[in-house]
Amino acid sequence: MTTILRLKKGEAKVIPFFSTTNGNANDLTGAEFAFIVKTGYDVSDSTLINKTTSDFDNSEPTTGIVSLPLSSTDLDISAGNYKAELKIEFSGDSIDKSQEIEFIVEDSLF
Repeated sequence: MTTILRLKKGEAKVIPFFSTTNGNANDLTGAEFAFIVKTGYDVSDSTLINKTTSDFDNSEPTTGIVSLPLSSTDLDISAGNYKAELKIEFSGDSIDKSQEIEFIVEDSLF
């Protein structure tokens, strides 16, 4: 199943992400995070948003929930369909990559 994020152009938004294994919350204590939005899934495609661990709110790591605040500047990109990926790196070689994320930016009516 593809995750779809539908956001308005130029509006600030906080996006919560849930990390689970077999329905149980993963403890995100000490985890590293990365979030990227590109025009497509090819490595050479243009990067529109690039966030790292310090950009995330991981204030309650044992809940398996981490939030990513996106500013109005982050979302000041052309309306359209983009590709995004969230990466959570636990200790060692354990990496939890999200499923494909469709990142849709819509024009605002205001």
